[in-house]
Amino acid sequence: MTRKIKAYLLLLAANLALLPGLPLPLRAAGLFAVLLAPGVLVSLRISGDQSRESSLALGVLLGFAWCLLFFAVGALSGNAVGAMAWIIISNAFSVIILNRRRDAASCHSGTDFAFILILLLACLLRFWNLGYSEFQGDETRALLFASGLTQGDSALFFLHKKGPVEFLFPYGVLEALGAIDEFSARLPFALAGLTLVAVI
Repeated sequence: MTRKIKAYLLLLAANLALLPGLPLPLRAAGLFAVLLAPGVLVSLRISGDQSRESSLALGVLLGFAWCLLFFAVGALSGNAVGAMAWIIISNAFSVIILNRRRDAASCHSGTDFAFILILLLACLLRFWNLGYSEFQGDETRALLFASGLTQGDSALFFLHKKGPVEFLFPYGVLEALGAIDEFSARLPFALAGLTLVAVI
């Protein structure tokens, strides 16, 4: 099976995870997989002599920037740009990137066992019981801001003393899935932490 077919199957699985009725953590993982995909695919496509691991890390960072752009536009437009539009546009970009011809692409064969072991340990430490405890202090404030954004109150951008990232990710989950739980709210930040481990 070629890499392109595997990428399409992963994208299809991520989209199927968005189906209503499935557990919210699975739907949130599917949402972020769909939204991060264009950044990851662009990074893998343009990576020249970089290692595959650094290309993936850069791709996840590009994907987070892509998510923030969508969430900010959605929140500032008073939710005129719906969550389904984010998903459709992300899927369209992913398909376009997958169908672009590759110029003398370099294949990275093999992966570093130690790197994979470190990432697995980082995954275990970050995702184990991620949704176990109830929302704590500043998490509740971010969720209140996210809830206000879903109701069209874009003035919240200017009331928050920190950057908007803290409430844009929960807003995106809430807007796209209609509900949020502890795992879903913490997932993007755990993914960002995992990406930092990969970068370092």
